[in-house]
Amino acid sequence: MNTVGYNPSESAAEKLTQLEIALDALCKVAKRDIFVAYPHDNDAIAPYLIEEIKKTVELL
Repeated sequence: MNTVGYNPSESAAEKLTQLEIALDALCKVAKRDIFVAYPHDNDAIAPYLIEEIKKTVELL
């Protein structure tokens, strides 16, 4: 990993983006119509998305 200009907040934002993309793709395959309302606590967003991904995988 290139750490030049490393910004942990950008890394966290990229992780959330990747989780959103994964959830969106899985929902399309599972034909799951979902509306995502994020928790107010920023630290709870990634676990929330991961839980929704797990629920969607169970539908496949």
